[in-house]
Amino acid sequence: MFMQHLKCYWLATALLLLAPHLSWGQWKLVNDDCAFPAGKRYFNSVADDRPVTNADVDRPATSTTKLPKPLPHAADVAKAEQEYAAGQYAEAAKRLKPFIAEKVISPKVLSLYARSLYRVPGAKDQSYVAYQRLIALLDAYGREDATTSVIYLSFGESYYKLATMQMDKSQWKLAAYNLSRFLYTLNAVPSWKTDDIYQSALEYQTECFAKQGNVALTRHYGQRTLKFFPQNQYVLPYLARLPAAPTVRP
Repeated sequence: MFMQHLKCYWLATALLLLAPHLSWGQWKLVNDDCAFPAGKRYFNSVADDRPVTNADVDRPATSTTKLPKPLPHAADVAKAEQEYAAGQYAEAAKRLKPFIAEKVISPKVLSLYARSLYRVPGAKDQSYVAYQRLIALLDAYGREDATTSVIYLSFGESYYKLATMQMDKSQWKLAAYNLSRFLYTLNAVPSWKTDDIYQSALEYQTECFAKQGNVALTRHYGQRTLKFFPQNQYVLPYLARLPAAPTVRP
């Protein structure tokens, strides 16, 4: 199992001590893209789909890898991946459904099932339930708690898609949290940061913080969206509703 355990003192503690102006209310920016609840001080960034162990937590990250366990139902998963790639989303979900009721389920199987349902007309509610189960499983694997944020890098898409459905349900805080976890994965693996997906994450964060009444973060994400995507129209209404920015005196 290849796992990177990052207790980001440089990212969280140092920012809080050296740059308190980056902290607003119940949320704080840990970098220009990612805002997390203020209580989060540690960030477990995990590069596989396995549970964190005591040894992983206690020892520094190394380049040593362990041989992964065989994926359950590998043949069916491979076939479902082919069906998904071919746009046969309902078929992929149907193929994987018998395995979803199993007590112990691979995150990869659950992720493929959820993302297939996401594309099936009328199946968003089922996809939402599956994504909730997946993220809860990953949170347990990574030991998410009040002070620790868990980000499984290879499941960045799952954070994003769950966030979009949470937005549909007006779950703005949960959506903002998962969008920041998604943006964290883009920063960790820059090759994943396409213009389309990066723009959508920034503009959705603008909306999430606007809906929460967080003026500072609404302005931050709205301005950041326009910095990289000047033609963006999505964030303009949210920025227009903000009070005038305070004047900085020399």
